[in-house]
Amino acid sequence: MSNSPITYLNEPDDPIYPKLYTDVCVGFKQGRQLMATIIVPPVKKISQKHFPLLFCVTTKPDELVVPFLEVVKNGYVVAILKTFGSSNALDAKDLKSGVRFLLNHAFQYHIDPYRYAFFGLNDTAQACASAVLSGNDQNFSDEDVHFAPLHAKACLIYNLTWQEELAENLRLKNLPPFYLLQHAAKPIDQFTAWMDHQGGTYQAFLLSQPAECAKTAFTPYIMQTFVDFLDQYVKKNK
Repeated sequence: MSNSPITYLNEPDDPIYPKLYTDVCVGFKQGRQLMATIIVPPVKKISQKHFPLLFCVTTKPDELVVPFLEVVKNGYVVAILKTFGSSNALDAKDLKSGVRFLLNHAFQYHIDPYRYAFFGLNDTAQACASAVLSGNDQNFSDEDVHFAPLHAKACLIYNLTWQEELAENLRLKNLPPFYLLQHAAKPIDQFTAWMDHQGGTYQAFLLSQPAECAKTAFTPYIMQTFVDFLDQYVKKNK
């Protein structure tokens, strides 16, 4: 047995942990920068592998980083866009601008530009629903929709306060599937009835206990339902 204090390790030099990009500017709106945190699964240095994108919008991005590592671990890039706060909340146009930036830089962040989904919670749920339901209506985009059309594969929502007037003037085609996570005390009957009328696809989950904060709402089980939904509707060959 050797008495040498030196132990030689033959470890691989390929990344084994996700790569975290913080304070990435993904656009300018009303004189302010749109800032995002981007988490990319580990890839080899010369790899051209790309992953589906989950584009999240929240007022508290730090709360999503840890639970959404479960999504990253299952082969997704997660981009978390920070809003300006309730007094200057982002709208559908802002969200679409952020997504278009990421799709235009898909190679840099190993993103599959044809497979992406939106996620919004609490104050940002309405904006995400608007972004997805408005599709390529020019009234809901600052960029030219003919030059940069968007085709989201899915929309995931936590605590949506449904406003029926949102969809009154929209001519929807190929409505993407929705994932709905809601407090039992906050009804979603109107939205699910509207989805049924549109012939849309959705999965709904009701929380028996109120959980306003992502730290308490996003348990490992709930995160697995996210991954299962994304695997079903967003991943390649789906």
